[in-house]
Amino acid sequence: MWVGRKFWGFIKKLWEVFRDTYLRWNDASPWRQSAILAYYSIFSLPALLLIVIVMVGYFYGEEAVSQQLSGRIADMIGKESAIMIE
Repeated sequence: MWVGRKFWGFIKKLWEVFRDTYLRWNDASPWRQSAILAYYSIFSLPALLLIVIVMVGYFYGEEAVSQQLSGRIADMIGKESAIMIE
């Protein structure tokens, strides 16, 4: 009997933690924040890509890195789109 009370007490506490966590998360406007993060990520990717190409290109050669990256992009989104990105 004591184990049952302890177990259900634990379950009740766990439910309260999950409920409070969800309510606090929802009050923080997570959908707006994720949209802001996505917006700024899109504009930071070209600069990040340039930094990666230069740093990795230092060791392997920028042309090799650029060709490898173009090939990967072409595999993902198509050859015509990859040419436009270049």
